[in-house]
Amino acid sequence: MLRRREYGSYQYDHPIYRIEILATRDSGTELQGPVNGIMTGKISESMSSELSIKLIDRKTGDIMFNDTGGNAGLEICGDMKALLV
Repeated sequence: MLRRREYGSYQYDHPIYRIEILATRDSGTELQGPVNGIMTGKISESMSSELSIKLIDRKTGDIMFNDTGGNAGLEICGDMKALLV
């Protein structure tokens, strides 16, 4: 059984709709990634993450779409504390 954990969420408000995205990942693997053109950085990549997406009508509060997809690719790189603030 995979131990998934919430990794990040994003919300965007359009004048009519709101979209909410939640990324949940399981264990991934570290790959080399570029830092100033040299492959010295680390990128955490998972090919079995989940993405949950919800589309809401802002006026009525009705949920227009709500679904979760498994086996999503998720790549994490950079200063996550700064990115998720």
